[in-house]
Amino acid sequence: MSGQPAAVPTAAIEFRGARAVYPDGTVAVDGLDLHVRAHELLVLVGPSGCGKSTTLRMVNRLVPLAAGQVLVGGQDVAAGDPVALRRRIGYVIQHAGLFPHRTVAANVGTVPTLLGWPRERVRARTAEMLELVGLPPSTYGRRYPHQLSGGEQQRVGVARALAADPPVLLMDEPFGAVDPIGRRRLQEEFWRIQRAVGTTVIFVTHDVDEAVRLGDRIVVMGHGGHPEQVTDAVTLLAHPVPGMVTDFVGAGRAARLLPITEVELGDLVAPLGGPASPGGHDDDAGPTLRLGDRLDAALAALVVRDVVDVTDGTAMVGRLTADGVLRALRRVIDRAPDDEDDEDNRNGEGRDGAGGAGR
Repeated sequence: MSGQPAAVPTAAIEFRGARAVYPDGTVAVDGLDLHVRAHELLVLVGPSGCGKSTTLRMVNRLVPLAAGQVLVGGQDVAAGDPVALRRRIGYVIQHAGLFPHRTVAANVGTVPTLLGWPRERVRARTAEMLELVGLPPSTYGRRYPHQLSGGEQQRVGVARALAADPPVLLMDEPFGAVDPIGRRRLQEEFWRIQRAVGTTVIFVTHDVDEAVRLGDRIVVMGHGGHPEQVTDAVTLLAHPVPGMVTDFVGAGRAARLLPITEVELGDLVAPLGGPASPGGHDDDAGPTLRLGDRLDAALAALVVRDVVDVTDGTAMVGRLTADGVLRALRRVIDRAPDDEDDEDNRNGEGRDGAGGAGR
């Protein structure tokens, strides 16, 4: 070992005193300092008018900076051609923004074509991206946007945004216009895709549930784009900052922990070979769970029966009861750091992959 301190990696995106002012003089974002880690999915959440979307659009210069800097990969976004900047940053909006007169395949291949990729490379990348988002190119490639459902259009929008392999992806309430069932499916699929490709993402939403399902870290924004709390999902729900954040997250924080908390061995009773657990039942009946399943699935199973068998994938390792669910919730709350002491999360440095749900 050299004895030299480890180098701190450059943030994928960095806001340095960033300020945005609307033409009427309204200050939308005032002096924002924020680091976005490489490969993380950072969610901006907050009430309407807090500056979430404005912050996002400062990155690709759709909103000009009145002061300060935004850096992408260490480079000041104001220093180059804005068109070239936007071609290397993916962007997904609520209604997909597809070109109605172009096929799905042509929409996905838009940016690679503009970048001058050879035709065969564009065709291959288009097919790869459509497969990634669950739209087989043989079925969907020749269709037009009006022939797709809302959820399918959003998938095409994500495929198009990722087609040129951008290091950064900006998403402005991308699933807001989709029905609740489709929205949850899109959230799960996008979380899987982001993990697979490793793109750095800033994701804007007003929905706390969406934020905690998706975000590695969550920025709760207040008036003027001020980050009231920057932390992982579990810490946000377990220890919200008093005042605006607590009011915004609202009641039922424990219920929001259910879909982002896994069943662990310590939550179980009556391990294999142990005494029968209360509320005995026919071992061949009803649902079972696996270690690592989420507590929302566990709670659904416990509606059917009062004790649920849990396996490690091969053998039963114990049984889960309603008390076990409560133990699991207390466990994650006790493990969550007090955000006042969690300097790494607030500064966007230190731990990788903290929190995050998706899942």
